[in-house]
Amino acid sequence: LAKAAEIGVTADFARLHLAAFTDALADPEIRAALSRTAHGRSAGADVSLWRERRFAVHIDGVHLSGAFDRVVIERQGGEPVAAEIIDFKTDVIGDDDALQSAVAHYAPQMFAYRDALCSLTHLDPSAVRLTLLFLDPHRAATVDGP
Repeated sequence: LAKAAEIGVTADFARLHLAAFTDALADPEIRAALSRTAHGRSAGADVSLWRERRFAVHIDGVHLSGAFDRVVIERQGGEPVAAEIIDFKTDVIGDDDALQSAVAHYAPQMFAYRDALCSLTHLDPSAVRLTLLFLDPHRAATVDGP
């Protein structure tokens, strides 16, 4: 709450969103997506976690910049072998059709994030999983594509 006040967010607004976030963390689907063993990672896997990590890269003459919400990088012998980009979304998703529409809407952003991560880590795009976590209601969706 103190950090929220520092950036001009009211206590009531911060409490409301903190409660929603805490509620999301209690949801099994959200909790599973954020767990160390998510998506086949073993409990003892060598992983790096990036949270709110800013990036700026040039790919084929195009400047990409932004911030990853969460990236989990699996390593073997210190070298990246796979990764998952998890992006948090606050859209209110009603039914499965709305979920698929939202996934399609955010797919270009997720592909750009994947391109940036691959540029930074030298991973092949096929080794990067793209996940959207919708906090209301609590839904996780994988973005598939090229």
